[in-house]
Amino acid sequence: MKKLFLGSIATVLFAVLLCSCDYASLYQGEFYILQQAYDAGWLTQEDLKSIAYYHNGGINGNEEIMGEDYQPQPKTPEVLDKFTERSIKQSYIDNFLTDKNAKISGINIEDYYGSYDNYITLMISDIYSGTTGDISWQTIDGVKFYYNSGNQVKIWRKKL
Repeated sequence: MKKLFLGSIATVLFAVLLCSCDYASLYQGEFYILQQAYDAGWLTQEDLKSIAYYHNGGINGNEEIMGEDYQPQPKTPEVLDKFTERSIKQSYIDNFLTDKNAKISGINIEDYYGSYDNYITLMISDIYSGTTGDISWQTIDGVKFYYNSGNQVKIWRKKL
């Protein structure tokens, strides 16, 4: 009984220690734009097609290269875990915001489009910056991405 009690206390202390860690120091990351990731060879045209499918809401704008029966790669993982979400948001604050009062609660992962060889693709925004409302198309290796806010798909990767 004493061992069970001590084991329970150790588990609780470990959980408290884990929750009190500075996420930024544990899991920092860097952001890239799609063109950078493609040019560096981190994404293939097939990856771009899947990202565009999820981002554009189907084959819109890419009918010629996808076809009506196109099936994107499944999102792996299907959803981001809370630790990864928090790490991405902290990295966003560290990389893009100058507001020293910026908080993770002010960062929003709008959409997640899947992970491709450890690169997580997403749309992310914050309450600290404005958007331009610009409507545009971006084409990378024949794959078109539609944007309606001035914001673009970002790639996040954990620093190694």
